[in-house]
Amino acid sequence: MLWLYIIIGVFVVVFLALEASAILIARLAIINKGPWNTDNNDPHIKSFPPDLKEISDRNVDWYQNNGEWISLKTNDGINSFAKVFVKEGAQKTIILVHGYRGFPEADFSIINDWLRTLNVNLIYIRHRASTPCDGKRITMGVFEKEDIHMWSEYAHQKLGGDIYLFGVSMGCATILMSLDKKYPDYVKGIVADCGFSNIYDQYRFMVEKYLGKPLSHMAMFLCRPWVYAFGKFHIKKWDIPKILKKSENKIPAFFAHGKADQFVLPYHTERNFEAYPGNKKILLVEHAYHGMSYAYSKDEYQKNVLEILEL
Repeated sequence: MLWLYIIIGVFVVVFLALEASAILIARLAIINKGPWNTDNNDPHIKSFPPDLKEISDRNVDWYQNNGEWISLKTNDGINSFAKVFVKEGAQKTIILVHGYRGFPEADFSIINDWLRTLNVNLIYIRHRASTPCDGKRITMGVFEKEDIHMWSEYAHQKLGGDIYLFGVSMGCATILMSLDKKYPDYVKGIVADCGFSNIYDQYRFMVEKYLGKPLSHMAMFLCRPWVYAFGKFHIKKWDIPKILKKSENKIPAFFAHGKADQFVLPYHTERNFEAYPGNKKILLVEHAYHGMSYAYSKDEYQKNVLEILEL
């Protein structure tokens, strides 16, 4: 009987440990504003090699010292903010959407050196739950996708002309999720850089790095109700290729992903690209890590973006 009690005790301890891990995973992933928030971090990226760091720092400073803050209220009552850079005479506007717990000035810090030379207006939106926006919960694009429609409508009403959507990482996934709803004809193109294709798969991949495969599968199973409790969405429901296959949108799109990306694996973009219903191109970049396809393939990346923008 002693061995039976020991086995039951070990099982209970493992279960409780996994349950605690599941709660922690859900809370860390969903809650942005709290003791572990990133709101006050310095967006100057310190891990770049010297040549890229110089470019990045220059563009972070440009972002911080220019532009105009705009605030809109979302359908669910959250004060959402974006920084707007208007170029006189421009008839096109790019809405840029940053990644998970990111900063737009950091996530676009390399490509901004080029983007700000183009004859386009630039709108860098802040995800809900990111300073200075209201909200406490990141929902991996599930609620954020509605905000993309709101900002594209604002951009067209205030600035006129054509609207283009450019997302990196979770920002990319958010834009692709937003295609579950029909965009007006003034939305003319999409740049989709290194987004995930399935929320559950991306969570599981990250958890595997710390717990290994067997334990991560168990922790993710236990995590599902906690994600709903904290974030009010079902983690297994949101598969972007399924959304794209049903989408009425046929907006031209350029997909990019670094082959050396170990944060969001390249197969996610390949899945999204295959399912995308409109005219599309894809660039998979050798040696590029997460969000760095532009830095490793600048000429090809620029060429594809200019085709999307029709410049």
